[in-house]
Amino acid sequence: MKDDIHTLQSCRDQATFIEASALFLKKWRTTKDSRVLDVDYFDKEWQKKYPNWYEGAAENYPSTNNALEATNGVIKKEHTLRERLPVGQFLNCMAEMVKKWSEARDSSSINCVLFAETKSVSLKMWTSAYHWALSTSPMLQHDEESRTQHSASPTHPR
Repeated sequence: MKDDIHTLQSCRDQATFIEASALFLKKWRTTKDSRVLDVDYFDKEWQKKYPNWYEGAAENYPSTNNALEATNGVIKKEHTLRERLPVGQFLNCMAEMVKKWSEARDSSSINCVLFAETKSVSLKMWTSAYHWALSTSPMLQHDEESRTQHSASPTHPR
């Protein structure tokens, strides 16, 4: 069931999500295993009440808050030293942090830390993508830690 929910979460558009959801509900309503999810609850809560939890519902937005959590980790590690601070001390600490980060991002500084505006893609990745785009194979299969992912080739859409 976990794999099926992951597949639903990976849907790229609403039509695919709706079709996959119908198949998901049909499959799990006919199962005899009582240890699985309450399908009616799943349908009510995650299909009807909160239906926009799949990847394609918020295109071009991150699907995780990893970057935010990483920044929070830096704040704790370098600035608050993982201690709870009284409000006044915390505000002073944050003012120092903002000053330090602003100076580090100053483009006139010799040691300026630049923001990445585009993702860096290696030549190997570009070459691989190019060959995949030209491929006549209808599917691409990727196995990462026992999780298989299938993608339609651009020359063979679904």
